[in-house]
Amino acid sequence: MVGDSALQDGFTRFFEDNDEDARYLVKIADAFRNAGEGTDLPGGALNLSTDSLVLALVPASRSGEALMNFLSTATPEQIRAQAKIPGWDEALQSVPAERIAVWWDGLQGPDQVIRLNQKVEFTVTTLQAELLGAAPRVFGSLDGIPALSRVYANKLAVSSDIQAAEKELKMLQEFSKASPLGSQYPDRQAFLISEINYLKKVESGDRQLYLYDRDKSRIVQMIGAPDEDTERTITYVPGTFTNPKSFYDNGPQQIPIELVGAVPDTVAFVYKDGQFAGEDSYDGGTDFFRLLEANDPDRGLDAGRQLAAFQRGIQSDPLLQNAEQIGFGHSWGYQNLSSSEIFGAKWDKSTSLSGAGMHEKWVPDEDTEYTNLVYERDALLWAQRKGLVWDGKIPRTQEAFTNNVYTRPDGEGDPVDDHSEIQRADPENQDNREARNDMVKWVMK
Repeated sequence: MVGDSALQDGFTRFFEDNDEDARYLVKIADAFRNAGEGTDLPGGALNLSTDSLVLALVPASRSGEALMNFLSTATPEQIRAQAKIPGWDEALQSVPAERIAVWWDGLQGPDQVIRLNQKVEFTVTTLQAELLGAAPRVFGSLDGIPALSRVYANKLAVSSDIQAAEKELKMLQEFSKASPLGSQYPDRQAFLISEINYLKKVESGDRQLYLYDRDKSRIVQMIGAPDEDTERTITYVPGTFTNPKSFYDNGPQQIPIELVGAVPDTVAFVYKDGQFAGEDSYDGGTDFFRLLEANDPDRGLDAGRQLAAFQRGIQSDPLLQNAEQIGFGHSWGYQNLSSSEIFGAKWDKSTSLSGAGMHEKWVPDEDTEYTNLVYERDALLWAQRKGLVWDGKIPRTQEAFTNNVYTRPDGEGDPVDDHSEIQRADPENQDNREARNDMVKWVMK
């Protein structure tokens, strides 16, 4: 049975700025108790917990500050009940990353050690651990939560994604067996197999996800792990046509992995937050009908705004807030990177890997060093020279950039392949080695 004192304790802190709401909920609690009297229920009254009653009635519009105040002193039972309420996290998403970081750091309690994998462990309070465990998908995507805590939360959250992918894959396989036409949706099946294999590596700690939302094509993989010695962070934004399967197949991670391995005290984030120009996120293919998005100014601004928010989250991390900020963008990814400056992102070094171009509102930051690496026969470079993309506002012609131009031996590659070559780092051969060496020097500079 719900007691008045327990009920008050459950929501007075949450509604400390609104006594009318509190009185209203007490009346509802009384109504539930009275409705249960004289029934066949054990005890003769409805056995409603404080949490299930109060939290189910919480207005979704309640402020983020009020919600943070509630969670700061909530019991494990209250936290788990809160986590079951649909949409409750929307208030937190509206709170600036810097404020979330201060709140998170202030959550008190005994320390608890969390091991991400054989190499990485970190310490949280028991309250922080309870929040991460109860709502891993919420705190694994909330800017302002430290990187290691987010990676741990996403490690917990992907189990449900694995189950969803396995369920869909089984359905498609059974459908294919029953179909007289043979295999149905083979590309989607291959996509799901790659996703399952990748997420199982996340679950085991072999891959580290800073962000993951399979339904919205959001994925950010962390390479390395921040600690007190971290000196620099690399944010690497891949280019046109990048889709989740690109990550599952270890495509855009190649350069960041090499840079983190070559330059000590470096952490990299391989970034894809939402649909990219030209991607088909259903089967991991390409959608050429969406290719024009790579030259859309409004699309570029939206991408830049999102990336700037990501950087504020990174810089709120106590282990990363003083690190050098180095941005890499390949092709359309550099439009993301340069547009983020319009929305307040600050990069110590901004790196174009055959970058598509910059928005008309972009101006170089006098405190940022800019460089451009490109192959001479790159098909995009040809289009840029013709003025077909970004109205000629491209890295190659901007005074703020130093330019590094590379050539491949005669007979190797072609203009389309040369555009992709700049972002390859195959450890089995020397392809793109000169450019890769220059990238290492640039990061260490």
